[in-house]
Amino acid sequence: MDNLSDKRILVRAVALDACDRTALGAFFHQWGPFEHGMSMAGDVMGGGIMRG
Repeated sequence: MDNLSDKRILVRAVALDACDRTALGAFFHQWGPFEHGMSMAGDVMGGGIMRG
């Protein structure tokens, strides 16, 4: 198991409209690649924000 005390752990919460492709594009452009993401969308999206 990795020793987490040697790693920089960063957690951020961001609110955006997951159906707004412009907002999603701006988010990914600003933050670049990341290791984990969570979607708490409250509507049926047929695969979520990562599809398509």
